[in-house]
Amino acid sequence: MAYNFLADSEHLIQRFENTFNWLQQYDEQNIPRPVELLSTGHFDKMIMKKELFFFKQYICERQQSSEYFIKPIEQNFESILNLIEQTSFGQQIYPDIASKAAHLLYFIVKNHPFYDGNKRSAAFLFVYFLEQNDFHYIDVHINEMMLTILVLWIAESRAEDKENVICLIINFIHKIKKDRS
Repeated sequence: MAYNFLADSEHLIQRFENTFNWLQQYDEQNIPRPVELLSTGHFDKMIMKKELFFFKQYICERQQSSEYFIKPIEQNFESILNLIEQTSFGQQIYPDIASKAAHLLYFIVKNHPFYDGNKRSAAFLFVYFLEQNDFHYIDVHINEMMLTILVLWIAESRAEDKENVICLIINFIHKIKKDRS
């Protein structure tokens, strides 16, 4: 039986068409933000802090941390949480779940609000925030390896790529929501 490359690979090309488009747009530094907004979502700073405290306890109980794990550097973490809720002329700067989640993840990874545990806390709060906002199926699209790669990619990204990185994450979250609908 002869191998028919086109017939066998067509489903892969169609399945990952968005990936190919996003990769080109990323290279061109031109990833568009989705026009349609998701709901604004529920973002509560006190709950985020409380859940982060439970996450810290969990990690510390397993002796997978240093004494500096999730120890805040000044008010940096508080500033990030305030920034996510910030408004301008009565409108939220980050108007929907996707934008809030992407910026929360990016800011914690890149701004290092803690002495230790920035990437782990960012990953936890990212999936926690999405799950609390009706993305209960998040683990279908974001498994452990995918989340690890996403966080490390942000950590290694250049400052000038910030907008593209965030736009790609926003598109990713929109795609998850669309696939679930």
